[in-house]
Amino acid sequence: MRNILYAQLILVPLVAGAALLTYGQRPAIAALYGGGIAVINSLLMIRRIVKATRTLNKDPSADVRSLYAGALERFVFTLTAMAAGMGWLMLDPLALLVGFALAHLAYPMGKRMADAGE
Repeated sequence: MRNILYAQLILVPLVAGAALLTYGQRPAIAALYGGGIAVINSLLMIRRIVKATRTLNKDPSADVRSLYAGALERFVFTLTAMAAGMGWLMLDPLALLVGFALAHLAYPMGKRMADAGE
C-alpha cells in the first residue's frame, strides 16, 4: 500500500507541473487538488486496512463492516471534496477530474514497484 502512496506522491506533482506548463496556473491548481483527493483517499484506505489487520481473526464480520464503512467514507469524502472544488472554489472541473484520474494510475505503478522490490 505504501508503494501506491509513494507513486501518487510522485505522479500528482508531475501531472500538476504538466498542466502548469501546458495550460497555466488555474488548471494546475485544479489538477493538484484532484490529485490531492486521490492521495487522501489512499490514506483513508490505508488507515482502514491497518485497523482491520490489527483486529484480524478476532471478529471477521467487524473487519468487513469496517472496510465497507471505509469505502463509504472515501466515497462521501470524494463527492464532497469534488463538489467543494468545482462549486465553492470554482476550480476547472476537467483539470480536477484529470488530476484525480491520473493519480489513480499509481495503483498499477505501485504494484510494479512492489513486484520489483521482491
